[in-house]
Amino acid sequence: GTTDDLPLLVAGTEFEIDLTGTLAAADWQMVITDQSLPDGVLRARIAIPDGSRISARTRRRGDRFAPLGLGGQTQRLSKWLIDHKVPRHLRDQIPLILINDQIAAIVWGAAWPISALFAVGEQGETTAYLGLYRS
Repeated sequence: GTTDDLPLLVAGTEFEIDLTGTLAAADWQMVITDQSLPDGVLRARIAIPDGSRISARTRRRGDRFAPLGLGGQTQRLSKWLIDHKVPRHLRDQIPLILINDQIAAIVWGAAWPISALFAVGEQGETTAYLGLYRS
């Protein structure tokens, strides 16, 4: 497998994402929309509470993630990466999407793992489709 089809970041990178527009990082472009995205686009569907701050960054020591299926319980991101067989040399470069400084999605695979905290279904939120395209 090649990493050319993965949107990797330089370890230690962090940037804000503007809900109203797109963001280009390296040769990838992120789009946030209320429309479903086509197949073949790296993507996630998450609930974004109104007024949230959205950012992306690489992992930090002590990061925790609340994957769907654990009833809202968190686990160490490092454990999640190992359990999902993410190659060690990529773990510091995988983009994490954060909402209000909590990990909401891991940019890994065609359908990104999302946090139970931002699963669609609650009231008073915007359902957003996040997608990454090669620019």
